[in-house]
Amino acid sequence: MAAYPFLAKHLKLNLAEVQNADGIIDESFVTVEERKDMLVFGKNNRYPEDAVPANTPLPK
Repeated sequence: MAAYPFLAKHLKLNLAEVQNADGIIDESFVTVEERKDMLVFGKNNRYPEDAVPANTPLPK
């Protein structure tokens, strides 16, 4: 959980927003999304025909 204080310090965030009454980080508000729900392209949103294919080497 060291990331929370680090990010709060360097991004000037309010750490108290994610701490409970005992000062412990509380992640109970977090929603873990299904992988399929996080994909931009899929069955209902096709990859553009003119898009660069995935893993195409960059030009030198």
